[in-house]
Amino acid sequence: MTGTTNVCILPMVNALKTFDPDNHFPAVRLTSEAHRERLDPALRTSIDYLGALPEDLQAPDCGRHSS
Repeated sequence: MTGTTNVCILPMVNALKTFDPDNHFPAVRLTSEAHRERLDPALRTSIDYLGALPEDLQAPDCGRHSS
């Protein structure tokens, strides 16, 4: 899912938690620290991450390496 406004993200996160309570489909909301500080606390979610994906959600290396 992709949202473009803070107001639309909160209902999407709530729906995801309702339909996937066991977190089979991990989700993240990437945001900058500056944006999060300006964001109304009522619009923050439990899946907010500042700047980078959590390590367990990053794409695996898949055997690729630089020469």
